[in-house]
Parts: sequence; structure tokens; C-alpha cells
Amino acid sequence: AAAAATGASEKVVSVFVKNIGPDADEATIEGVFKQFGAVKGGAAGVTIRVQKNGGERYAFVEFEDAESATKAMAATGLEIDGGALSVEEKRERVQTRAHNNNNNNNNNNNNRGRTNDHRGGEREGGGGRGRREGGGGGRGG
Repeated sequence: AAAAATGASEKVVSVFVKNIGPDADEATIEGVFKQFGAVKGGAAGVTIRVQKNGGERYAFVEFEDAESATKAMAATGLEIDGGALSVEEKRERVQTRAHNNNNNNNNNNNNRGRTNDHRGGEREGGGGRGRREGGGGGRGG
């Protein structure tokens, strides 16, 4: 929407890079991709991620312009540490309404009727798991 308001067309400037290998860092990845054009500076330029459960490493490379991203996606034979890279258009993560509702339901179920008013602090009465603490523990006393 912002691009339409400024008159700019929505062109791809970020690419998704798979198979980057365990030793590649941001500088190494930028070194491979700057041959296609200017990579944005700072943390926005190259971002490395690791799939959950110790899976593959991948990266996002953001260029200054769409032409550079297009060249990078069309390139063949790119390697880092002997591993062939796979370069694709970065796709935005879309969260569906059903997914959002499921998360909300899970959060509500996890609360089990309790409110989140006491986040980060002690509950009145000392906390505990569903029973009142304190008071000597029973009859007499």
C-alpha cells in the first residue's frame, strides 16, 4: 500500500538464499551477492537464520534495487564453502485468520480461566498451582 501511495511499483529487492553452510557469515554472503549490485548496509542487508531443531541455515539478502535482486535470482553456479546456493524471491510470511484464531484459542486454554494481570510478578498469596499457600497447612495449630 505504501509503494502504491508513492507511485513506486512493488518489485522484489530481497532474496531468500538456501544452503549457506555452517561457516558462512554475513560478510561472506554479502561478498558473494555484491557482484549483482549494492546490498543494503547494516543489519538489513544480510540476515542469517537457522531452521528450528538445528536444521539448515538460510539467509535473506536485501538489495538497494530490484534489478540487482533479479540478477541474483537468475545467476547459476553460486557457491559458499563448496555448497551450491539456491536463490529465490523472498516471500512474505502470511498468517491466516484460522492460524491467528488457533493461537488465540491456545493462549486462552493455557490461561485456564486465569487472567494475565500478574505477569512477571508474584501472585497474591504466594503463587502455587491451584491451592492456597500459607496458613499453617490444615486443622488446629
